[in-house]
Amino acid sequence: MLKNVDVSTLNINFVDFDRTEYLVQGKDQKITIDVSLMCYKEIVEHGALPFLKAEFGEILQDNPSPNFSATLIVDLNSLPEDLEAYATKIASFKRHCFAAFFEKFFLAQSEGKTSDKTIIPIRQGESMFIQALPDRVTVIFCTRFKDQTDLLISKVFLQEFTEVRRKLDRAPQVLYSPKEPPSELNSTDAITGDDVAYFTIVLFPRHYSKENKNKAVDLIHSLRNYMHYHIKCSKAYIQMRMRSKTVDFLKVLHRAQIEEPKNPAVRILVDSSTGDSAHTSTSYANTL
Repeated sequence: MLKNVDVSTLNINFVDFDRTEYLVQGKDQKITIDVSLMCYKEIVEHGALPFLKAEFGEILQDNPSPNFSATLIVDLNSLPEDLEAYATKIASFKRHCFAAFFEKFFLAQSEGKTSDKTIIPIRQGESMFIQALPDRVTVIFCTRFKDQTDLLISKVFLQEFTEVRRKLDRAPQVLYSPKEPPSELNSTDAITGDDVAYFTIVLFPRHYSKENKNKAVDLIHSLRNYMHYHIKCSKAYIQMRMRSKTVDFLKVLHRAQIEEPKNPAVRILVDSSTGDSAHTSTSYANTL
């Protein structure tokens, strides 16, 4: 389908919500996708490369392009029949990186082992902590908020996760810790501050069983971006409502103004003794 398609003009550079950078270029019937992922080095150090090689095969290059973490090269002359599934897999490269990373801890828990507390950077000044215990896997996100309003909205947002567990007792436990790290990070160099917040997700084996593992990875690796995206949407909605209310208030004020009549009435006084009249004042009451 895509044979003999000219891709020489393809040159797209964009950045994801978490600062993951992508560069897509075309040349000689091949498309090169360069990915810059902040935590890629740490993920590879934890044994993710064999998983990624098994998933992407020869399109994942051994030597990535300069200044990028990984490089994928797709040959348009040798594409599989299911193009949509193939494109989705390539677009989900970042997701597969996290899946390879989580697999190590899911396996350790299934074997009843306790892993070390592992920290990987997910954004400038923000990190993700993960540890496998004999009965669960704990994931902790450390995120920073430049705006105090974002911090307040995030608290409301994450409290909803806490409240929903009262209705769905099989849902993962979510804990929110503003300013100070949770007790699980006491032995680490976790940062503190007024602009810092931690949220903990406790996963039990049922959450990453064979049937639920893919969904668990999809949701957890994007949770930080999901939260910040909804914070931005909430702020935009609040501003829209404020502007709408301001317009309504202005309309009320405009309706409350007293308008001057077009036909002012002239008051005339008549002297009863002489019959002379005199103009005394002008009234802006409506005349009959």
